[in-house]
Amino acid sequence: MKNIRWATALGENDTLEHVAFSESLKFQIVEFDMKTKNVSVITQVANPSFGINDLEKKAKALFDFLKEQDVKFLAARQFGLLINQANKKYVPVIVETERPEEVSLLLSKHISWLLDELSSSKNEFMMFKIGHGIMKYKLN
Repeated sequence: MKNIRWATALGENDTLEHVAFSESLKFQIVEFDMKTKNVSVITQVANPSFGINDLEKKAKALFDFLKEQDVKFLAARQFGLLINQANKKYVPVIVETERPEEVSLLLSKHISWLLDELSSSKNEFMMFKIGHGIMKYKLN
């Protein structure tokens, strides 16, 4: 299997804040090497959908960017209105930490769960919540 990427939603101080994924100031794109199990930051870029109020335009800008970056998982402290569209293309992960390096450790630790969800044949992915443990649930 090839390497896998995720996008971590970051705020002003390069930490995860309590804002919806689509409302974060920037994203850190992280790659997990399936062979070596190493994690590396690919880039950190401004959120292309930040400040767009039209939901349809916001979704297009965000999803075009994520597709271009070959992202499979989305990590944030919370998700907003676009989650019902996002989980059709990406596995959403709510994390309890503010520190992006801890997010990478958590996602790496639970990569088999995330990959299992990614390979499911459903029309939409379930949401994960990772903190001291891991929980998976269906979005309404």
